[in-house]
Amino acid sequence: MRVGLICDRWEHHSKHSGYEQLCRHLDADELPPGPFYKFLHRFPKNFGHAFPDIWEPWRIPYHSARELDVFMRSIWNGRRIYHFLYGENTVRILPYIKRRCCRIVCTFHQPEEMLEGAEQFHRTVSKLDGIVVLAGHQIPFYARYAEREKIFFVPYGVDTGNFSPGTEDRNPRRCLFVGNWLRCFETMAGIARRLRDARPHVGIDVVTLEKNFRHFENMPNVRCMAGISEDALVRLYRRSALLVMPLLGATANNALLEAMACGLPIVTNDTGGVRDYVDDSCSSILPERDAPAFTEEILRLLDDADKRASMSIAARKRALEYDWGKIALMMQQVYDKIPGKP
Repeated sequence: MRVGLICDRWEHHSKHSGYEQLCRHLDADELPPGPFYKFLHRFPKNFGHAFPDIWEPWRIPYHSARELDVFMRSIWNGRRIYHFLYGENTVRILPYIKRRCCRIVCTFHQPEEMLEGAEQFHRTVSKLDGIVVLAGHQIPFYARYAEREKIFFVPYGVDTGNFSPGTEDRNPRRCLFVGNWLRCFETMAGIARRLRDARPHVGIDVVTLEKNFRHFENMPNVRCMAGISEDALVRLYRRSALLVMPLLGATANNALLEAMACGLPIVTNDTGGVRDYVDDSCSSILPERDAPAFTEEILRLLDDADKRASMSIAARKRALEYDWGKIALMMQQVYDKIPGKP
């Protein structure tokens, strides 16, 4: 049975980055927004019935335009599995109105603590035919609302061809921080201040949104960047000594995987799905919100070139386990196991 992929694309994802890369590796049809979706989006956003939801009040037909568009496609496309790659953002009503010959699968990206109070979302989850999670700790949450046999852990992937180690030497005086979502900027700023005092010659490159630059004001050891090209980001992954990544929460983390694929040793904290992707061979995993512990570990690793070299080799080796080609094979196996597949 054919699979149709419904995928949002995010501006902060580069050409070879993001979960949408899965579309390039699956034997499936990516379904762009159709005429029915475009028609529904002519309505003002405040039009239609609204109910509380995860991010903002969910309004029909505006927010459900993609679901209704898929429903209309299903009338003439016949038997299909429809896989929404960002389920939190897209699916609310389709599982209730789907045709009997169709199956609905969603991948969910956000930590469960963000979804606890979303009752309509919980009801929708219970109607799905397949639930794909990106970290093992998500399974018990979704098992509260759906049968366990419908829930599948398929890791996030990475383009190990584009994100790969370089030939240039790493700079032992440069650390790197990347991202915005669920990053702990308070801890990162604390790390930067302590490094400034302990090793003024060690710099930190911060790649994030401009709104986050304020956390690093008056810190001459921090260089903030926003909107850089993918090539520039890859060069930073290849030339830095360490990726320093304090997190507030996580399922998968795109920057961790990209850094690993480039052979960059990682210093992060133990939260969510971090241990599903990194281990002690390629990373130092510390307590949350502990800037002194982060700083101490960074200084230890900066003084130990041999340890960083072994972590770099282990990071690349581990990243190869998450190549998108391998992840696509795992996802195909999920499609074959969808309960009640027509």
